[in-house]
Amino acid sequence: MKKIALSVLLLLVVQDGNTETTANFQMQATIENGCELNSTEQLLDFGRHALMSQDNVNGSVINTAQTWNIHCTALLPVMVMLNGGDHFSNNSRRLKHELRNDFVAYRLYQTTNLQNEYLRGNTYALTATTSLNSLLNFSVYGVADLNNNNQPRSAGLYKDTVAITITW
Repeated sequence: MKKIALSVLLLLVVQDGNTETTANFQMQATIENGCELNSTEQLLDFGRHALMSQDNVNGSVINTAQTWNIHCTALLPVMVMLNGGDHFSNNSRRLKHELRNDFVAYRLYQTTNLQNEYLRGNTYALTATTSLNSLLNFSVYGVADLNNNNQPRSAGLYKDTVAITITW
């Protein structure tokens, strides 16, 4: 019978306490101009109204520290674009009944006097922020037309979702 001998060499290196090894590493960070937002979804609520109402009703969402909380680098040119919403049809944004195929038309504007409509897909320049106030001056004012061009509608909750794209 043949035997195979195996051996393991164990090494232990003992150094005196004065030996050091050093290495260098570099660090870097790039800081860029830009915007930051802390909340991605807000509610523009047109309220509760009687089924027979023929009114135009208003609602708004304004960028504040309690809403979107969008902050941008001072003097940075910023653009905004709103899509047509989930139920856009015939060149009109529409709220859709949660269960039925009923709609209520609405429009979105840049100012409280309901001038300067946000048209689907167009980009709009926003007022640049300052070094004293980095909160972006951005608002959406809406008007829902409950007359609805004399189209019938059902009682219930009507909703839509509009995507907003901010570029710089």
